Amino acid sequence: MARCLQTGSSCATNLPAAYAWLTLLADAGDIVGRTEMNRFALDLSSQDIQTGKAIFAAMKINRWPAPPPVEIPRIEKLIRMQGVTISSKEKLVIIGNRTLAEGEKTYLNLGDSPSGSRV
Repeated sequence: MARCLQTGSSCATNLPAAYAWLTLLADAGDIVGRTEMNRFALDLSSQDIQTGKAIFAAMKINRWPAPPPVEIPRIEKLIRMQGVTISSKEKLVIIGNRTLAEGEKTYLNLGDSPSGSRV
């Protein structure tokens, strides 16, 4: 979690929250976590460290932060699912005005290239 919050991998970057997660790991006795926390602290402002400590203190009393917002990859912004049908016989989804059964593939024109992109 700390690494994702540090780098913005699949979520928004939040350096104080990343510091809080590393502090939680270090507090649990993890030596690598403590080392990473100390190294990371060298790159943070004192305000970020104080905010991270406040988040950590809340975590210790079971006040967990909300999950970070997921950053949606560009392709997901361009594709809209228009419907789903699930029956005992088959599962169908409608994407880009195309009906697909489970396991089927198609090409959709996402505007990036004349050939479209595989989904």
